[in-house]
Amino acid sequence: MHLPRSVFSRRQVDIFLWMLKVNVIDDVPSVRSMKALNTSMQHLCGIESIKYNGALGHTYYVNNMAQLIAQEMANPHDSHPRLSEARQGQRWLRDVDDSILTPMVGLGDRDFYTWEPVMLKDRTVVMPFRWYTRDQVVCAKAWRLHPWQRAWVVLEYEVVTATVDDILLNFVEFGQGHGRYGCPSPCDIGGIFLFTPAGLEREHAQKEYNVHFLCTSNTAPPLEMLEGIVQQLRTCQTAGIWAWDCVYREMVLILVWVLALLRDNPMRSESACHRGLLAKFFCRCCWVKGSDARPDGVVGTAREGSTSKHGGGGEDRPMESSEAGSSAPRNKEESQAYLTSYFNAARAVRNQMRITKAKTASGIQDTYQDFFLKRLELSYKKHIGRSAKQVALDHAVEQLPAETNSPVWRIAGLDPHCDMPVEILHVILLGFVKYFWRDAVDRVRKAKKQPLLESRLSSCDVRGLGLSPLAGHTLVQWAGSLTGRDFRALCQVAPFVLYDLIPPEAMGAWVALARLIPLVWQPVIPDVDHHLVELDVALKYFLDCTAQWTPRWFNKPKFHIDLHLTDHIRQFGPPILFATEQFESFNAVIRSKSVHSNRHAPSRDIAIAFAQGNRIRHLMSGGATVKVFKTLTLMNGNVCDPKAWVIFLPRAEGSENPSDRARVGRIVEVLRVAGSAADTCAQPSAILVENWAAHHSTAPYNMP
Repeated sequence: MHLPRSVFSRRQVDIFLWMLKVNVIDDVPSVRSMKALNTSMQHLCGIESIKYNGALGHTYYVNNMAQLIAQEMANPHDSHPRLSEARQGQRWLRDVDDSILTPMVGLGDRDFYTWEPVMLKDRTVVMPFRWYTRDQVVCAKAWRLHPWQRAWVVLEYEVVTATVDDILLNFVEFGQGHGRYGCPSPCDIGGIFLFTPAGLEREHAQKEYNVHFLCTSNTAPPLEMLEGIVQQLRTCQTAGIWAWDCVYREMVLILVWVLALLRDNPMRSESACHRGLLAKFFCRCCWVKGSDARPDGVVGTAREGSTSKHGGGGEDRPMESSEAGSSAPRNKEESQAYLTSYFNAARAVRNQMRITKAKTASGIQDTYQDFFLKRLELSYKKHIGRSAKQVALDHAVEQLPAETNSPVWRIAGLDPHCDMPVEILHVILLGFVKYFWRDAVDRVRKAKKQPLLESRLSSCDVRGLGLSPLAGHTLVQWAGSLTGRDFRALCQVAPFVLYDLIPPEAMGAWVALARLIPLVWQPVIPDVDHHLVELDVALKYFLDCTAQWTPRWFNKPKFHIDLHLTDHIRQFGPPILFATEQFESFNAVIRSKSVHSNRHAPSRDIAIAFAQGNRIRHLMSGGATVKVFKTLTLMNGNVCDPKAWVIFLPRAEGSENPSDRARVGRIVEVLRVAGSAADTCAQPSAILVENWAAHHSTAPYNMP
């Protein structure tokens, strides 16, 4: 009942308890007492499930993001040119907005903030704008400051790198002693020219242990559920998240931001407000355009000698040369302008056809916004006369919520067009490899050589690949129902078992694909610049070999999507970091949570089950729990509440001993770390006090 992955029903628990009693086990708890303990533990150190009423009319539950993130902390780390983690990618290190990253680092009793000038030991004055770690050393990227007419000028192109140990004076010290160095005050900045820059190690990021559940629903669409998540995210970015740092043994403030959205291709298009792979503008990243359909309905021709029926398929669509869109990437502002024009057109009657044509012409469609556009369209259907229809439409517009566009546009620092990297599971394994394998199996079946292919697969020695023996019959008989794991094995052995069963052109494409895949699945990239050049050459060679086989393969949009892979590797790191296999396998865990539910509120039941699982995970991993107390008993016996005014002795700078100068302040929070020495003595671990200072007297008592 209390295991993170348990799927026991009440009757099964009764059987377990009965077995314990039959075996004369003492002090066996009842189901009622176990439920009571579970409830009390959840209130003490569990994750809260928050109820939301979505704008589209559905109710769903989202687990508290701030409480989850408080257990998962990380810092950016740079190791250029080595690339193995998401935090080493260009997006994390350079492209993310500075306002949502780490604002301050400390060294002893000295604090250094971004956007505040400091002086280095070589007397250079700089303004740090980003903190990160390199080889366990805290570093800063900063702009160099130049004195000019009793002020400082910052030029964004003069970027320097410095460690915290290189800093001589922080902003406060520099402001007090700038005269001794004969330079202007750091408060006088003449002009600033600005430009617009995931924590776990790679081997841990793919573990199910580190996959955290937020929400699900069988009624609310994904973008409606995203609304609740975005609300929590914006709160976290505005107020921060206070958490206990088990390394430094103190409270720390965490600022969060979204590095990337990882989804399959249909959901990526929906999240980017894109019409999908069947649209004329079929790429969510750039403006590449497919050719218009011919009057006779023919969209492509197969080269002579191609007998495969898999050159087309459910995703088939014509497309022009990919170079047409390579220099014209989509961007957030442009898409939002299109969506605003749709809504403005919907404010007038009889504009539905105009809106539909605009969506087709741009490839931009917001399914979240479509709900409100449909509501506006239906608002005046029963009215007669244009003026009456317009009055009803205006009234319906007033009833709409303030935000009618997708919540994805409200995520600070995220552009859904360029911040959803190419997903190699669905593009390569379930794309190229799947297409080619089904084509090869069809050819083998027509040639009556299926037993030969099965025997070759079964006898192939794959121990050097770290794989279990291949099931040849299954891989051939069920070629249309294989998983990504099967295709990962096939892409490595296919050239060795198909060499005389398919045409030479097809074999050339298989060999080129086998050359490309190891470059894509590199866990660590020692030199990212050299690797991307090599990958680009291999990718273009693969496309050339595919075109020599049959150009009809390029009716598949995934052959174009893969062209964005090199840019995304530079931005986000090795592709295996943003693969979705661990999320796909997590679906089984989600389904198990609703097995013993009454199915009346699956969103609530599953969210509560995962919230309890997170609590067990945290406690079993040795995580600390911080208790917040409502009252505090002072040494003199007085009882005070938070926000009460007290006289206290603060700690001396750099010392554990209190100073001898009393101060006046107001209690903000009283904290106790569960399992600590203070917890065993029923004493607080820390008291957060807001310092108070008097600046003027108050008449008529002449007192502060």
